Amino acid sequence: MYALCRPALQRTFLFLLITLASVDCHAGQLLEARVKRYDGHYLLHLVMRIHARYPVVYKTLLDFKDLPKVNNTIKSARELSHKGQVYRVHMVIRGCVWIFCRTIQEEDVLTLLKHGYLMSITDPKHSDFYYGHVLWHIEDQGKTTLVTYNADFAPAFWIPPLFGPAIFKHRLLEEGRKTINGIERLSSKSKS
Repeated sequence: MYALCRPALQRTFLFLLITLASVDCHAGQLLEARVKRYDGHYLLHLVMRIHARYPVVYKTLLDFKDLPKVNNTIKSARELSHKGQVYRVHMVIRGCVWIFCRTIQEEDVLTLLKHGYLMSITDPKHSDFYYGHVLWHIEDQGKTTLVTYNADFAPAFWIPPLFGPAIFKHRLLEEGRKTINGIERLSSKSKS
């Protein structure tokens, strides 16, 4: 059988793909979720309202060592280097769709930009992706935080055509809900 990972999940939740969780029911909302496939690339768009304040959400998203606590898809995440506003992060992700499973290696360069933007570029030499580019926008909305996630990535492994964008959209919605809950759960722990 061929192995298949959930590429939408890996990119989405690298840094989510960054902060995901699989437990707790909070009042967060997944406002938008779109997945498209074009010329071997997967294009993802998520908008989430997190019921936690901006500084706590931002800090949660950058706490790489805790990523496996927020989503069991992420097996390990570690910061390899850090200089100024630039981080190099390595992740190991294990994803399954039905009986198809795959362990993915991913190394990204994350740059903290102004006005709540985070940009992540995948290093294909150290990853199971030919290409990966993610732009996050974290917006302060008082008692809540709006998180927008846009990604473009091309996996360097075979994905059976049977599992197209419809399956990935379903998984993306599932993981989006986990992300909301995970960020809120970790954010509420940070408050205490």
